[in-house]
Amino acid sequence: MGELKSNIIIIGLGNSGSSAIQDLLLEYDNIGKFRYEEVNWSTGELNHFRLPGMIGDRLKESTDLENSNNLELWLKENKRPIVPSSLYFRTIIPDSIYNLYKENKFTRNFAKSKISQWKQQQKYYDSLVSINSDLSKTKDYDERMKIARRWLEELRNIFGKDKPFMQHKPIFHERHLDIWPTLFDPFKVIMIFREPRDQLATVLKSSVMFRHTDWKYHALFGMDKGNRRLFHALIETTYMRALCIDVMEKRFGPSKFLKLDFEGLISNYDQYKAIIENFLEIGPLHHVKPKAFFDPKVSINSIKENSSLLDPSDEEYIIPLEKWYQQKIKEVKESLNNY
Repeated sequence: MGELKSNIIIIGLGNSGSSAIQDLLLEYDNIGKFRYEEVNWSTGELNHFRLPGMIGDRLKESTDLENSNNLELWLKENKRPIVPSSLYFRTIIPDSIYNLYKENKFTRNFAKSKISQWKQQQKYYDSLVSINSDLSKTKDYDERMKIARRWLEELRNIFGKDKPFMQHKPIFHERHLDIWPTLFDPFKVIMIFREPRDQLATVLKSSVMFRHTDWKYHALFGMDKGNRRLFHALIETTYMRALCIDVMEKRFGPSKFLKLDFEGLISNYDQYKAIIENFLEIGPLHHVKPKAFFDPKVSINSIKENSSLLDPSDEEYIIPLEKWYQQKIKEVKESLNNY
């Protein structure tokens, strides 16, 4: 296989704009993207690595985890994906004939693309079966790390077609920090952050937990109107993760860690794009689909879109995150002077 130049680790703080970086990097022909689909929901997040009892936990030398193999449980509860027969049927019908009966949004090429995506998911499922089996055969940490590295290389082959760069989002900030920097090496981190009030208002609007909250959360945080206590706990968790990001930045240094603000990415698109290209060493000539997936003129509409959802009771919880944000903005502006 070709040389892996870098795993691109994209992190944020929840609705902070990290998906915008993912979309931007999709426009480059030398960057692959891990893509996991569940039913009609797609994510680039490595849940089978980062969540409790999954691959990341199983790499640790801990007998406490032997009874919490959630990967094996997930494999038992989820069957190998099957490519819908309707997609194969659509590929044998010429578009000219299909147009006679239906509006042709579902072209043959689109059907072929969807089949390819389904086959990727089949290979990904098979890779989970394989790594689950291999990890169960040894408790040796070094051997498990070798198994996990082979798995990551397999993901690059499945989703990146052996491209020299592979993007992943995210590695849990506060989890596996003792593991993933070694496992994903070589890597570079791009962290995107956003004005806290704007970010948290978006979280409040979009988060499922505030619309369909399990009674257990009510029992823990109280049954206040609008789930404000739960929201405030989430703000505090967000700040905690921001502090974890500071630890990562200090540990990795500027050659491996780049932080950018979402608002700047939109308002100074060309400058920020050049910074990202220089940091990753990917070259502008590989940007073959400009603004096909990330268009700053569209994304600007999301700024201050939901600010009216916040109320005065939220303010004291936001203040620490706001101070952190102002410090990061200052650091970003200082770094821009070097470009």
